[in-house]
Amino acid sequence: MSIAYDGHTAVVVPVPLQPGDISPPARLAKVAHAATQTRWRTSYQHVVILADMLALLHGSVFGFSGANPAALPPIRAHGNTVLISYDSLSSYFHRSSARPAPHNVYSDTKTVLNAGLARRKNLTAPKPLFTYGDVAATAKPATNATMSWPEASAGWRWNGSSWLRTQNGTPDVMTDGTRVKADNVVIMQIRIGSTGIRDVAGNASPLDITVGSGKVWILRDGKMIVGTWKRAGIGSQLHFVDAAGAPVALHAGRTWIELLPRPRVPKIT
Repeated sequence: MSIAYDGHTAVVVPVPLQPGDISPPARLAKVAHAATQTRWRTSYQHVVILADMLALLHGSVFGFSGANPAALPPIRAHGNTVLISYDSLSSYFHRSSARPAPHNVYSDTKTVLNAGLARRKNLTAPKPLFTYGDVAATAKPATNATMSWPEASAGWRWNGSSWLRTQNGTPDVMTDGTRVKADNVVIMQIRIGSTGIRDVAGNASPLDITVGSGKVWILRDGKMIVGTWKRAGIGSQLHFVDAAGAPVALHAGRTWIELLPRPRVPKIT
């Protein structure tokens, strides 16, 4: 998802994570950009997910570090979320000497999840967030997709079995060197609002609005479907429909969501 941090724009996307995997550094939590280390992860320095998007899980565990106090109330209000903060519960985290502070706070999902379950024993795993099935007959061939933000760019290339990600012209890799890949890439065109919060450099922290509707480009199986994303409210599910209004099914597997501010559009070939 597109975020702003110290005046720079980054692109981060949550993907399913197996319990016990090491989570990347959690640096900040914002109203629109909440650093989480529960069941999701990204290869980028910060693990970031929208506070409003946490509501899709209907209950989650949220591990983070360095939050602006004004960012936490919306997370509590929208996400039914257990907060595990490095600042108050540092025993669940550790620092890596391989990275400079403050971007070196790590944890693992098993530790953070267990900390959350100890505080809310009735928490259960979320239901599937999307519809899955065969690719639509109307899908068009596609092998490359690129998009840009004010100070960043990203790309995806189909290699015959997965979509491989590029960040700022460089292959996007995990800390072990494994290439970042996905079965589905969902590019949502969204509106940007104001949080009223500024980062440490004084730059405004934008609010990525994921309620309402907008254009969506869905990449799967080397093909593309253009349609519309719809979400009636924060407590509602996120739906994707094609030009005829029929639900768009994703490939069962890892899904990445790119949030692209209007009027920007991806280039897909």
